[in-house]
Amino acid sequence: MTEPARLLLHAIRLDGPDPDNEAERALEAAAEGVGGFLLFGGTRAGVPALVAELRQVAGRPLWVAADLERGAGQQVSGASTLPPPAALASHPRAEEAVRLAARLTALEARALGINWVLAPVLDLDVEPRNPIVQTRAFGSDPVRVAALGLEWVRACQAVGVAACAKHFPGHGRTVGDSHSELPVVGDSRAELERDLVPFRAVAGEVASVMTAHVAYPALGCEGPATLSRQVLEGVLRRELGFGGLVVTDALVMAGLAGADDAGAAAEGWRAVRALRAGCDLLLYPSDARLTARTVGQAAAADPALAGRLEAAAERSAAALVTYGSVPGPGSLDGAAGDPEVLPPFDPEGEALTRLAAACIRPIGPRAPERVDAWLAATGGRVRVGVVSDDGPAGAPALGEAFAAELGRRGFEVERVGGLAGAGAESARAELRAARGVAAVHRGARSEGAGSDGVAPLLILIEATPRAWKGRAGLSEEARRRLQAAGRGRAPVLVVVLGHPRIADELGTAAVCAWASEPVMERGAAAWLASRAAGRGS
Repeated sequence: MTEPARLLLHAIRLDGPDPDNEAERALEAAAEGVGGFLLFGGTRAGVPALVAELRQVAGRPLWVAADLERGAGQQVSGASTLPPPAALASHPRAEEAVRLAARLTALEARALGINWVLAPVLDLDVEPRNPIVQTRAFGSDPVRVAALGLEWVRACQAVGVAACAKHFPGHGRTVGDSHSELPVVGDSRAELERDLVPFRAVAGEVASVMTAHVAYPALGCEGPATLSRQVLEGVLRRELGFGGLVVTDALVMAGLAGADDAGAAAEGWRAVRALRAGCDLLLYPSDARLTARTVGQAAAADPALAGRLEAAAERSAAALVTYGSVPGPGSLDGAAGDPEVLPPFDPEGEALTRLAAACIRPIGPRAPERVDAWLAATGGRVRVGVVSDDGPAGAPALGEAFAAELGRRGFEVERVGGLAGAGAESARAELRAARGVAAVHRGARSEGAGSDGVAPLLILIEATPRAWKGRAGLSEEARRRLQAAGRGRAPVLVVVLGHPRIADELGTAAVCAWASEPVMERGAAAWLASRAAGRGS
């Protein structure tokens, strides 16, 4: 019988408080026979070394997976971050932008030892109250999402890295986050057909599909789709004709835990149910050893389940023939001089900044005119404040990349505190530290309408979809801080590091920069500087 551990992907949390201990636990898991790993965090130097050691200990091909929807830098420090899918879809040449982003992501992943990118998201952005999809999706039009998703899959897998379409059969209609609850989608089967369009488009090519911990009664699924044979075998396998790997979303998520009693022991039985439903690989168990033991005991008593384990292991092994081999640490074979790829491991490079800047959009009533009026008032002097609506997960250095880039492009930029909102203490500490080094980013000082008195204020609003955040829109605290900031006499411009709906919610014109990655801050600064130069300020 197949060793159950071969179907488990152990999580390595290098982004936590004790990365050394996490690495040791991962090496133990490799020795115990797990099928692979789900990587969070790490550095460009450290990750390839750890992956090489894991493969040496295992003595066989392993899956090394990571959520890289916004580039390898989403997880690994020193790698490139990219615009989120919604931003790429807004690019004037969206198909080309998606191909470039996917290829760069796969090349950097391969060089890091990662052979499985858990992207693209093929959910539809159709529910404004959805707290977890939003800018992670390519949009709301199923045909366009299908086309861009297929471009992403093909470009990624052409480099030799497996892609993963998620979250089947679609997480876009939920008003809850499956990290913290079991969402239920009550739409009819006819309506859900729209959600299936992108998955149907990639079914014949994508290496893997990730299940959603979401209930769909119209599909005969009262509990999580992850545990539904009717959804996985009936819809995904038979109707869509998918023959690749089916992987669960994380077993630790509450959307799955709500299926029965909580606890590590119950998690093992949920793993058994997922395998019976048609899943091949089990992502992120809280206790891989206990889960493997529970699955093994169940399979020993159930020949049908034992057969399912064999089929799942064979499917995984067949995929590893294609994607299991990775180059040595630091290798970027096929990237040098390739016009179809952005420069790898150049996270602050001009090419990435240009890509991000092309995705920036003025949004809201009379936005272009209001942006130009604000630029005219600056006279080359700008104050930059931040409001984070993302809680403790918000980036403490929010605004630093924006201020530095705007300063590099000729503006005099002063960082201001007191606006931070959620996660305020860390943001204020960062601002105090920044003042001690360089409170003003000085470019070529220009004189003009804003050169006397208080400089115009630009507010960066961080409002991105995050696990366990639990809301789509702004908190009341963030609203209060924004309103207070707007009461001054100086002109104010808002830059939304999130979904364009945030500007609609505020009822104001703004600039949409889509996400809080540094590349999007730099892109927004480059876009504003270019617009200022174009209008002759």
